Amino acid sequence: LLCEGIELRDARKQTVVSFPKASLKINVWSLLRGHFVPEEFIADEGRFWLMRHKNDALSLGTVPPAKQEGEKQDKPDGKVVDAFGMLQNLADDLADDRFSHKISIKNLSVKLYDEETRRLWQLSLPGLKLDHDGRKSTGNANVIIQDGAKETSALQLTYDHDYEKRHHNIGFSFQDIRLASLSIFAPNLTFLSMVDLPVSGAFLVRSDRNLNLVTTDVKLEGARGVINAPDLWDQPRKVEKANFVAYYDRAKGKIEITDAYVDFGGTRLEADMDANVATKFQQYWFK
Repeated sequence: LLCEGIELRDARKQTVVSFPKASLKINVWSLLRGHFVPEEFIADEGRFWLMRHKNDALSLGTVPPAKQEGEKQDKPDGKVVDAFGMLQNLADDLADDRFSHKISIKNLSVKLYDEETRRLWQLSLPGLKLDHDGRKSTGNANVIIQDGAKETSALQLTYDHDYEKRHHNIGFSFQDIRLASLSIFAPNLTFLSMVDLPVSGAFLVRSDRNLNLVTTDVKLEGARGVINAPDLWDQPRKVEKANFVAYYDRAKGKIEITDAYVDFGGTRLEADMDANVATKFQQYWFK
């Protein structure tokens, strides 16, 4: 099918997904399972509007319109399009060797409004590719993140499916970004804004078929910068170098920090840890 002017609207009749033109092939078996996951989808200039709610749920939706001065802003409509449910359907199909998919989108734009912090993030993906053929699933994308009018950060995203362990493997890598940019994935980690230094590193997230977090590997290297922690120091502390390596296992309920240090140019703070963590840690991945 060759479609033009594709739009999906929410209960307030606001556009939450749009594509000016797209080539689409429908998989009948996927539809019979209740999944609207196309066998092939090729498009340019896609637009998505997402909202992260205070309970960490992710939905397709836009920021409610502002009222006149003195009036309260409307709350988001309760009838939302569950974005995470759509991702679960896609992940479930990618884990099924009876299906095949080809998704290619150029110049994709995603706007994400965080209801808790009232911040608007903009993600630009010059190219997004996802290929699934039987027991092989791979994907990649470059992601440019912009926090309002602040500076932008770039991440590289990779995906593959481990059919032996039945895990989805999602990798994020980046070079010389500010840690505050990563709060788009975990807005509750407010301490990230205190660390003002260029950081390079990678995250490897493994999830099960339904996108429940299984394990996470984190490796970060920080270069020269400062840490602003007024509760600890009267003035910002200069940092020469920093390092952080950690591993999280949801089944064991443990997080291991195997190599962590901050070099203040003479004074060096080191730490390692093996601790139990609450299941709420899952929320830092997806609700």
